[in-house]
Amino acid sequence: MSEKLPPRPNLEHLKKQAKDLLRAHGARAPSACTILRRLRQFRDEPDERILGTAISLADAQFALALEYGFRGWTDLIEHATDDKGGFPMSTENDSVFPLGEDNLDAELAGKPASQRTTAELIPLLAAMSARVLKNTKMKDEYAAVGSLESAVGQVDEDLLRTGLKPLVDGADREIVREIMIARKKALLAEHERRLDMIIAALQAIAAGESPMLIRERCRAML
Repeated sequence: MSEKLPPRPNLEHLKKQAKDLLRAHGARAPSACTILRRLRQFRDEPDERILGTAISLADAQFALALEYGFRGWTDLIEHATDDKGGFPMSTENDSVFPLGEDNLDAELAGKPASQRTTAELIPLLAAMSARVLKNTKMKDEYAAVGSLESAVGQVDEDLLRTGLKPLVDGADREIVREIMIARKKALLAEHERRLDMIIAALQAIAAGESPMLIRERCRAML
């Protein structure tokens, strides 16, 4: 697949290229890996890992757009349908988005929030902020936050999803904060129980306890 976009790209051809990329990945063709490494989750991964991980058509479209030097599929489509062209960006592998850019759709199509490191969550949170700021022209502040509605079903990180949904539904910010603090405490308690169970189980294993006793000991700590 060429890295150079024709001066007047054909929209249907671009859609076909994205589908071809998806099919190539499904057929485990190594040629698909070069473009798919544009996606954050595959940046430093070997071919085997890329070809062994399921992707969607949206993933293929996003990777193709990055390969052509655009911020996302929407920008590439706008370029193909607008005589004035789109807004190409650097095609370097890090694919950095400028702060203030509304690239929420691109971030959501990337690595799932639950699989991101703490540092990797920052671009997603910044993208949410950019989406809200883009809609601050609305008189109702809750309507601006409501522009994040499309993210609710795509964010799988527990605490983030816990706070995002009521905010989008128009709940008071202080109430949402209280809800998130309560959830945070529950998550920390759950994680502490998990760690304590592992410690107790390993001590019991080292002491030679039977599997039945270890199982019951662990269950008692849930």
